[in-house]
Amino acid sequence: MKKRKAKSANGKNGRNGKGAPKKSALAVEITGVVLIFLALFALISVVSYDAGDPSFASMPEAGHRVRNFAGSVGAYFAQAILWLIGLAAYVFPFALGYAAVRAVLRGTSAHLLKRLGTPSVDSIYFF
Repeated sequence: MKKRKAKSANGKNGRNGKGAPKKSALAVEITGVVLIFLALFALISVVSYDAGDPSFASMPEAGHRVRNFAGSVGAYFAQAILWLIGLAAYVFPFALGYAAVRAVLRGTSAHLLKRLGTPSVDSIYFF
């Protein structure tokens, strides 16, 4: 025998009598744009990584010039992500960018991304 979920007086589920809240399209697009900038930052940070830059493991001597194009924050970020996931850190910005573009173009253009991007993303093997 199946148990039925309790419904409110007006027949809808939930404490306030409304269905589950949906994210607005604007919030999804804003999140996508922020993720695009984060992906660009990650790409610049990882590509311009230099082992001599300041990191969590070492402090350079006074007057050392940071060589990372994203500055000292980018140097710390690149060192951390390379330490955490290794060479897959070079794939991370592209995967993040792909997800961000999908969020922004979520609608009529999403099918194009699905056709172009899904096979290439599926062919990546993380080891």
